[in-house]
Amino acid sequence: MLEKQSAHLQLGQLRFDTVRRELRTSNGELQPLRAQSAEVLAVLAANANALVTKDALFEAVWPDVSVTEDSLTQCIADIRRAIGDTDRTLLRTVPKKGYQLAAVPVEHTPPQIIAKNGSERQRGRAYLAALALLILGVVSFSLWFLQTKKDPDAVQLASIIVLPFVDLSPEKDFQYFADGMSEDITTELARWRELKVIARNSALTYKDKALDVRQIAKEMGVRYVLEGSVRRADRDAVRINAQLIDGETGAHVWAERFDQSGTNVLALQDQITSKLADTLGGSRGQIKAAQYKTAWEKSETELEEYDYYLRGHDLFYRYTPADMKKARETWEAGLQKFPNSGLLTIKVGISHYLEASLNWAPDPVAKFKLAAELLNKGMADPNLPSQGLRFGLWTQINLSLFYFRDCDRALRFTDRLIEVYPYDAESLVFVASGKAVCGQIAEAGTLMDRAFERLPIGDANQYNILARVRYREGKFEQTLEALSKSIPNLENLYLTVASEVALGHEEPALEAVDRLSQRFPDLTPDALLDMIPDRDRSVARGIVDKLEQTGWPSGI
Repeated sequence: MLEKQSAHLQLGQLRFDTVRRELRTSNGELQPLRAQSAEVLAVLAANANALVTKDALFEAVWPDVSVTEDSLTQCIADIRRAIGDTDRTLLRTVPKKGYQLAAVPVEHTPPQIIAKNGSERQRGRAYLAALALLILGVVSFSLWFLQTKKDPDAVQLASIIVLPFVDLSPEKDFQYFADGMSEDITTELARWRELKVIARNSALTYKDKALDVRQIAKEMGVRYVLEGSVRRADRDAVRINAQLIDGETGAHVWAERFDQSGTNVLALQDQITSKLADTLGGSRGQIKAAQYKTAWEKSETELEEYDYYLRGHDLFYRYTPADMKKARETWEAGLQKFPNSGLLTIKVGISHYLEASLNWAPDPVAKFKLAAELLNKGMADPNLPSQGLRFGLWTQINLSLFYFRDCDRALRFTDRLIEVYPYDAESLVFVASGKAVCGQIAEAGTLMDRAFERLPIGDANQYNILARVRYREGKFEQTLEALSKSIPNLENLYLTVASEVALGHEEPALEAVDRLSQRFPDLTPDALLDMIPDRDRSVARGIVDKLEQTGWPSGI
């Protein structure tokens, strides 16, 4: 292990202060680094040039929180980006083991003061006194800064503890299943970077104890408590009850009963765990719904950055032109108070993107352009919270497909998204979309299957994307089923016509093309060809050919 002879280490052209957790250039300019990433770097720096295992990093940086490798992967990516380690020579990955940081200790010696005569000694004492005051000021500021500075995600993380589930079976022989349920739910919820989840070992201290959930929440420092029970009435039937409780008030936020049947206990456990985790987590989960309620209960003078995000988000998911406009106005009001907010900037950009893609704007190209500018600006925020990164990556994929027409760019964003959010169902939908349009159709179909297995309720936009993938798979019945639940935009209409034609449904195809012509009377085959973004141009040509088989466009 590296002996701590100096608090400064040289990382290529940058220098890292292990005490202040600061990364600076040669001219002293601060290089932004998220708080958790700085902690990971500090551990690696303390063991410079030696292998640091992943377990050691988890223990040092997240001692009391159950997190997955996603969190560590994100921190490593942040560090490499900050130090410009594009070829991974400064921060090496040792496969299946951990990481190794190549760093050189640097002596940080204060300026030398040499007194040759009385006046110089006097000046020297004055200099030392000034230096002492400066150091005192810096130390005082640092203490204040460390006490008040928080991880950019910290104020936005919903916190939860999953209490051990109780076995209510008549024979009391199903506790192993109950224990497995609570452990797996803890693991699944920890996959969401938007949630702070108390580690299972801490939760186990409350097993078989009849305590008020408000006391537990206070002791663990969490806002929400999940408790539940399992009951096996017979060999093949299992009932799970779960309830989410507000730890501050003791009020029930949500409760649900899950009935499953089957003889494979592990399969039952996986099915229920997946349903529970996705019902609670994610952008439309019960925890986020509770946060919406809290934000709307606040007066406008009390709103913080995250409250503006939540209020607009609640409106955003209604998918109407009026609500989208109100959502953007909410986020823009937040930007008046928090002008550097990458999260709010991204959300404003997304509202412009959706107005263009859903044909709610008179000049879609101008909207796409503005959305791209805002997304780039928002994602450059060094303190961008995980919610902003997630939504930003979603929209960057769509912008790459429908505005830039650049599949290579889109696939870079899909790879980044699945690296950071490999288990998030909503993210898998957007990854599947990018891969389908860029020709990776089989993989897209598999990802979409995984996504909709986990989604408790798909929204209208997700069904639009599902139809996009199913059509390219040649699953036209499933395409029509998805389109019946989606937003009736241009893509919905032309895919409906093309699917009905592919299935030989003449009358429904004619009815659908009539709706298309009424909604978009000036649309031409060449214009539609240009709008369909697939890398394989035969896909676009095939769609237009099917529309033309109905006699479209008539009168042009």
